[in-house]
Amino acid sequence: MSPAINVLLADDHPMIMESIEKIINDSPGLNVLYKFSTGKQVLDALAGPNRSEIDILILDINMPNLNGLDCMEVIKKKYPDKKVIFLTIYQEEFVVRRLKKLGARAILLKNTDTERLVDVIHKVYNDIEVFDDVENILAATSNIKDNLKLSKREREIIRLIAEGKSAIEIGDLLNLSDLTINTHRRNIMRKLDLSNTAQIAAFAKSSGIIT
Repeated sequence: MSPAINVLLADDHPMIMESIEKIINDSPGLNVLYKFSTGKQVLDALAGPNRSEIDILILDINMPNLNGLDCMEVIKKKYPDKKVIFLTIYQEEFVVRRLKKLGARAILLKNTDTERLVDVIHKVYNDIEVFDDVENILAATSNIKDNLKLSKREREIIRLIAEGKSAIEIGDLLNLSDLTINTHRRNIMRKLDLSNTAQIAAFAKSSGIIT
């Protein structure tokens, strides 16, 4: 009999955590070895003596004390052999591209059904990547988020936002009023279908505007 596939599960919503844990533990050959609610706990477990027992990590993106994207940055650098599945509500194209670039083996939306989740765990364990759920997102939004649609000034402002500069600081650097900078920021968010400066910063990383 083959040993169970041990899963590390991380999600900051207790009800979702319990539901996924039950699905996994009720499936033959699968076992939840660890469950956490923060990215820091995930990295602490990977740095611990039982790291080799963790076969699959299933992570959420929106977690306190180190989110899933930042957690994946560390995993790529320190534990590139670890197989990570992201289970998320986020469908933004820049998030999908960032996770794939960082080495995620699969990305599933949280409305995925039980059978598919179990199937994807087995596939990823056997070195098969699964991005079916998000490929349509990439196809539908690739034209919208094309860097060529952004002006040189907008790209410059995106870079400065990603560096943590305020509207006043950006205005001083570019010799523009903060009102003008805020207008550019609103236009950038409209063009890219983003909601806040944190998403602009993430887009800047994923698109290569900053490295």
